[in-house]
Amino acid sequence: MRPGRFSQTVDCLAGQDLHVTATYRPNSRYWPFQLIEAALYTAMTAALSGLCFFWIRRRTT
Repeated sequence: MRPGRFSQTVDCLAGQDLHVTATYRPNSRYWPFQLIEAALYTAMTAALSGLCFFWIRRRTT
């Protein structure tokens, strides 16, 4: 397989009536997004850890 150019890919997609859309966020939003993602993962980790702790304690008593 030979590497091509992106313009060839765009032409191929356009020929099949397909389109590529890219959405970018401004650089000023980078850290807020990182903090939101970290908070979500931390909350999920805490919830799963609490569930596991509760489940293990309940089974051993």
